Amino acid sequence: MARDVIQIKSRIIETISPDKTVGEAVEMLAKHRIGLLVVCKNRDQLAGVLSERDVVQALGKDGPSCLEFKVDAVMTKDVITCNGAAHPHDVLTQMHERNIRHMPVVEKGKLVGIVTSRDILEHLAKNTTPDEQAMMWAKMVQM
Repeated sequence: MARDVIQIKSRIIETISPDKTVGEAVEMLAKHRIGLLVVCKNRDQLAGVLSERDVVQALGKDGPSCLEFKVDAVMTKDVITCNGAAHPHDVLTQMHERNIRHMPVVEKGKLVGIVTSRDILEHLAKNTTPDEQAMMWAKMVQM
């Protein structure tokens, strides 16, 4: 389950408020050496995500002035999420199909964690048999 992957990793979820600036978000991304911030209203209400890709697209469209924009104006609002009971293989399949590397885990409307494709691959490598891994990769190649 995705919950198992979250429990294994001990990283803190880096969040940012939608009313902060893109420049402040870029500073956080650089400081923490990460590629995505979860945008939350209050402490755990998911509003969106801001990825490196979002920032680069804003820079390409609006130039450096986008660094003064509010995160809300640049973030991805239609976020693909999973719940803690989701099977890691299903989560990885969703990530592959939608070309994303991070997926917030939400339960009862609250952000409880985030999993990355790297986290899931590590989890599957440690917790599945070689035959299960081969079947998973065969399915991924067919997509």
